[in-house]
Amino acid sequence: GILVAPYTLISPANQVTLVPMSAMFVGMAVGLSAAPTGVASFGSELVVYWREASVGHNTLAYFVGKSFSNFYRILVGALHFCGFYLVLAETILTPSQLYSIVLVTFFAVYGMSCVISMILPTDTANLIAVVLALLIPVFGGFVRNVGMGIKMATYSWWANEAFFTYSIKPYEHIYMVDKTAHVWYYTLNEQTKDLLC
Repeated sequence: GILVAPYTLISPANQVTLVPMSAMFVGMAVGLSAAPTGVASFGSELVVYWREASVGHNTLAYFVGKSFSNFYRILVGALHFCGFYLVLAETILTPSQLYSIVLVTFFAVYGMSCVISMILPTDTANLIAVVLALLIPVFGGFVRNVGMGIKMATYSWWANEAFFTYSIKPYEHIYMVDKTAHVWYYTLNEQTKDLLC
């Protein structure tokens, strides 16, 4: 980034892509780990789901029950990812900040994979879910020439914005962080909104 005055003229080379690229790689890694298990969590149960529905059982109750039964898997999967990430990568984020971002990304990828598994056959659903989990982080926040409507419709835009804010916040007294945020069209200091969207 650019140093604050009076040190602006001696600023080092700007590495404006470093933090968003890290966020993109985290999103891709979470997508790769969550997409296949998300497809398997409901895709293999469609026969049971339709059998229960044909008897007259409440389909919403079955879906909600199945989703709650996968809740622990999401919590533990996100925890495992954060544990390995914090050991292997150097990051400025605290463990709770990273866990909150990874957890909401896990939920989003699980939801996307669950919907895909209900629409497509299991073999195709695995492939499509993994490909989408790889492409959404790239086009949902890292590629700058994609329209804002498309970016803001993806889960990765909001996760990237929260990752960016958490990573840049400690340096706001040294660097002009608002200039870097403007390059990516991020809004700083809205982490709660980012994590809930």
